[in-house]
Amino acid sequence: MTWAAGYEFALSGVRLLVDRGGACEYRIVGSGPQQAAVAFERHQLGLDKCVELLPSASLAELRAHLAWTDALVDTAVAPTASEPLLDGLAAGIPVVTTQPSDYEAATVLAVPPRDPQALCDALAVL
Repeated sequence: MTWAAGYEFALSGVRLLVDRGGACEYRIVGSGPQQAAVAFERHQLGLDKCVELLPSASLAELRAHLAWTDALVDTAVAPTASEPLLDGLAAGIPVVTTQPSDYEAATVLAVPPRDPQALCDALAVL
């Protein structure tokens, strides 16, 4: 987990969705220098029951997470690799992303970076 992943904006978007009455379970898979900050933000927003923080996973475990999810959320605030987008598309699940993409697909919803409201709106559509 790094600052570039924008997890604080993802968590704020999830909080807005929950406040709207949306049912939401969100998993963040990985570790890194921002892990404690993300855990603290999750707690501060009262999302301990609907947001799981899971350690880094093997390829088989990542596939299991993709099979579990209804959508992949990529809230990066800086340009990153396109693997999350490609993984979501390959798994046949919708992707909500802040990353500009050349992938034209009905299952890709682009939202502005650092915009929890836009993320909430996109997730509510799904």
